Amino acid sequence: NYLTLIDTAGLRNTDDMIEKEGIERSLKEAVLADIILLVIDSSRLLTDQERQVYAEIAQQHPQKIIEIYNKSDLPQVT
Repeated sequence: NYLTLIDTAGLRNTDDMIEKEGIERSLKEAVLADIILLVIDSSRLLTDQERQVYAEIAQQHPQKIIEIYNKSDLPQVT
């Protein structure tokens, strides 16, 4: 038994070709993954775009998602 962790590109809509390729690779990895650790910065509010992308991933992979909220020791910036 072994464990492979893959840190992928941030997920967002972009027109940058290189960034788009990284995001496409991230979405392909999500399909193959047994578990998806969705790390969310809790020191700030999510943008509308982030909420949309995270909701899409959660809808596509509901049994795989574990949400992790980091930076919880920092005050929330609004």
